Amino acid sequence: LIFPMLFALMSLIDGYLFVYYNVIKLLIYSAILFVVFISILLIFSKEYKKEKSTLVIIILVCLFLSPAVVHKTNIAYDFSPSQQIYCEITDNPTWTNKNNEITYYLTISYNNKNIKTEVSKETYKNYKIGDKILILKKQGALGIEKLILIE
Repeated sequence: LIFPMLFALMSLIDGYLFVYYNVIKLLIYSAILFVVFISILLIFSKEYKKEKSTLVIIILVCLFLSPAVVHKTNIAYDFSPSQQIYCEITDNPTWTNKNNEITYYLTISYNNKNIKTEVSKETYKNYKIGDKILILKKQGALGIEKLILIE
């Protein structure tokens, strides 16, 4: 159970921002892969018939592993050229937690939708509302478009 959870966490931490614009597509691919994983494990493993807790573990492993595999596949096999686009910054909120640590965000307008993303303090200070910021757009190997903000 630890391995798929770590793999899922690693897939979210890639050094720069990935914003999935088409989350529905990501969820559909993840659900299909989840069903495939569950089917394979249930067909080839009879352990779950003896121990019901094994079935819960199998479901949890597949639940964490499916979106991570889809995410990594979409990135690793994406050989599409990057398209440079400039997006307008529509908001720049901050959030302070109970330890007075500040998290910086920029809200970027893309295709008439606002996408809020966490950024470094340096990036935050370099931009103000109304500025244009360079975003790289990639199609993704599975057709799940991603936007990359280079900090």
